[in-house]
Amino acid sequence: TTSAIAFSPTAIDEFFKCPRRFWLKRILHIEEPETDDPFEIINPAQFGTLVHLVMENSVGKSLSKDEFIDCAASAFDDFLKTRPAIHKDAGQKEKEIFLNVMSNAYDSDPGNIVISAEEKKTVQHPSGIILKGIPDRVEQTKDGEYIIVDYKTGRNVKHVSNDIDTCLQVVVYAYILEQQEGIR
Repeated sequence: TTSAIAFSPTAIDEFFKCPRRFWLKRILHIEEPETDDPFEIINPAQFGTLVHLVMENSVGKSLSKDEFIDCAASAFDDFLKTRPAIHKDAGQKEKEIFLNVMSNAYDSDPGNIVISAEEKKTVQHPSGIILKGIPDRVEQTKDGEYIIVDYKTGRNVKHVSNDIDTCLQVVVYAYILEQQEGIR
C-alpha cells in the first residue's frame, strides 16, 4: 500500500520555485548537506525555532513582560548549552538580539483570543492532494474576525498586494482552517 504525502505551504512554494529540488527533497528525501559555521552562534532556522518554542510555551499563560522575557532568556541559555559560543561575548550579543525580538513580539500582541498555536492542521483538497501546515497562531479579534499569525524571524518578508509569492503560506493556512474548522 502507498500512503498519501501531505504537502506544506513551504513544499508547495519549493515546487513552484524548483520542481527538481522539490522532487529530490520531498519525494526522494535526499537532503542538502547543511554547512556548519563554528563562529555562527545561532542560524536563522534555529532562531525561528527558538522563537516558536517560547511563543508556544507561553500560550494560555498570563505572563507579565518580565516573566515572558525571563522564559525567553532561559530558552536561549538552554540553546547555548547545546551549542556553546566560541567567544562568550558573541553568545551574549546574540542573546540580546533574541531578547529584543521577543520583547517586540510581546509588545506587538494585540490581546486577541488565541484559538490555537503551533497546532498541526491537515485537509484533503478535492483534487486529492493533502495539505498540511502548522500556523504559528490563529487569533480571534474583539470583532469576531479570525487572523492567521505567521512569524518570520529568519528573513524580512514584505507582503505585496495581489502577489501569491508573498502570502502563499497564509493563504494555504486559511484554506485549511476554512475546510477543517469552518473558520472564515
